[in-house]
Amino acid sequence: MLETSFHGITINFSEHWASITTNEKLMTFLAQPGNGSVELARYILNRYQEIFHRNLEIPEMSLAVEILVHAYLDVFSKNASLIRNLLPKQISKPILQLTEEIHERTSIIDCGEISVDHNRFIFNNLAPFHSLIFAALGKLS
Repeated sequence: MLETSFHGITINFSEHWASITTNEKLMTFLAQPGNGSVELARYILNRYQEIFHRNLEIPEMSLAVEILVHAYLDVFSKNASLIRNLLPKQISKPILQLTEEIHERTSIIDCGEISVDHNRFIFNNLAPFHSLIFAALGKLS
């Protein structure tokens, strides 16, 4: 079920998953004062429960951290490609290739339950350090 009712952010809900489109609407929301990733995570968990009548088995802070990490890696991948003209060709080519791969993986943020998402353990393990991650991103979070 695809929707854009939360601040125009595109979220696709499916069994065991919530997928968020990394675009201007998401980045504008995350750049506002406060911590939008927690608010968005809370919305996703509540909305999933309304749609499927069961909980999406993802801890709130794990989901919030995943949203931030993917969203800002996407921004980094887009901006890093801008410096390729400033670097020697032997360095810029692998960097450009890496940034393209990152962008392909971050344009849609697929957040799944641990039973279906092989990356869930990473964000579950980062969740206890959410305050450090939020602080490291400063105004961006």
